[in-house]
Amino acid sequence: MHNRLIQTFCTLVQKDSPTGSEKTFSHYLKKRLTALHIPVLQDKRGNLFVSFCGNGKPLLLVAHLDTVEPGRGIIPIVKNGVLKSKGKTILGADDKAAVSILFELMRWSKTQRNHRAFEILLSVSEESGISGIDTFNFTKVRSKEALCFDIAKPFGTIVLSSPYYLHQDLRIRGREADASTATQGHSIVLALSEFLKETPHGVLGDTFCNIGIIRGGSNANALLSDIQLYGEVRSFAKKNLQKHASLVKSLIRKIAKKNKCIGYYKDRLKNHGYYFNSHDQFVKYISESIRQHTRCNTRYYKKYWGVSDANNLNKKGIKTLNLGYGVKNPHTTKESIPIKGMEKIFKFLKTILTITHIRN
Repeated sequence: MHNRLIQTFCTLVQKDSPTGSEKTFSHYLKKRLTALHIPVLQDKRGNLFVSFCGNGKPLLLVAHLDTVEPGRGIIPIVKNGVLKSKGKTILGADDKAAVSILFELMRWSKTQRNHRAFEILLSVSEESGISGIDTFNFTKVRSKEALCFDIAKPFGTIVLSSPYYLHQDLRIRGREADASTATQGHSIVLALSEFLKETPHGVLGDTFCNIGIIRGGSNANALLSDIQLYGEVRSFAKKNLQKHASLVKSLIRKIAKKNKCIGYYKDRLKNHGYYFNSHDQFVKYISESIRQHTRCNTRYYKKYWGVSDANNLNKKGIKTLNLGYGVKNPHTTKESIPIKGMEKIFKFLKTILTITHIRN
């Protein structure tokens, strides 16, 4: 199993699938699963869903197909029991390590007479845009509990809460002019500097505010007259999310008006927050199973600022835990993952799906 799991991983990461361009990879996986006589449902966006009959209540297992850039032409290497890229691209272990494990789990299930009923959902566009989870048709999903593997922490890490996440698009417009007609134009430099100085920024209690991208300007001899800003608000309390969003919205309009500019504001709620108590029965079951069957220590993240497909699965009423899967330095060219960690997750999933460990 060691060699086949690593071979599968190395094959999958060499299939390009940056967000928005993962449909070819989705078709490739569907073809491979079909060749194994595993019926798979693929929707218009490329989400893949597989349902396996078995005993007890079904368990949903989730991973995402897309990667970030630079994620084209990945060449994986193995060094001292660790998977890395050659250094010019990401590795793509986020989240193809989990995809590889789930692929081999599906292959394993074909050799078993008795196992727990389970379902697999491989989503698209988790890294940005509108997540495939948001548009997937859940009418065929029977599971009420799920595991998602998408946190860059050691296996054994369990996220208990994740924030609401609001994406913000902002714009400030003045009037175009160059150096020769400067008096006929209107620069937005003062409005921009005032907005950046006054807008909430950083961690503020249970809320995080940020302006991460600023785009504008064309030439050094032209007045800065149109600029776009992209930011976000994350909060573990929905009321505080809305409070800070309203503050930013009113602030950009007030400052723009004061400086005789035009201010625009638009936002979209991308992820819903969720919270679990460490005494929750599902949390306790997963935690105890990890310790018992893999000898890994478990660690709870009571507040984890990252978001994942687990957020919107919980919104849909499927109790979903996000688990660490051992990746280090994701979204960078230094990304890596230990082989032993992947093997432990595979062993853990096989164990909790076997007939003798079914949880009713």
